[in-house]
Amino acid sequence: MSVSLEWENQEKTAILIRYVSPWAWKQHYDMIRTLHDMMRSVNHPVDLIYDFRHGNALPPNALLHFMRGISQPRPLNTNRIVAVGADHLMASIGRILRRVYPGLTMDITETKTLTEARTLLGLENRDTFMPRSYLSDDNKSPIHHP
Repeated sequence: MSVSLEWENQEKTAILIRYVSPWAWKQHYDMIRTLHDMMRSVNHPVDLIYDFRHGNALPPNALLHFMRGISQPRPLNTNRIVAVGADHLMASIGRILRRVYPGLTMDITETKTLTEARTLLGLENRDTFMPRSYLSDDNKSPIHHP
C-alpha cells in the first residue's frame, strides 16, 4: 500500500513515518528523501517515529536494505528514533543491526504502541495534530485531539 510521513506536531519536533503493507523499497527510499528534506527545513533536533504496526510484511531482501540504510549518514538534527509495532521478524532484524552497528543503533528504541512512543518522546502533553484518518492504538477509533 504505502509508506507515508508527516510532522507529528505543530512545533515540528517529531516526524511520524507509517508503513502499510504491502509496501516496496522504492516507496521507502522516496520517503527517506522527503524525510531528509523535512528535517533540513528546521534548525532543531527532530525525533522520528517509525510506525510498523500495519507494515510488518517486509519486501524481499529486508536485512540487506536495512543494513544499507542504517549505515548511511543521517541529518545532523536527527534526535531519538522509535520503532513502533515491530513483529518478531522485524524485531529480530533490529537485534542483528544492533550487533553489527552498535554505535549507529544505540538511539533506536522499540515500543509496542504509538501511545508508548509519544510518551517516551514527551509528545503526549504537546499540542499534536494527526490526520483525521489516522487510527488509535486499538486500530478502530480515530484519535481526537482537543
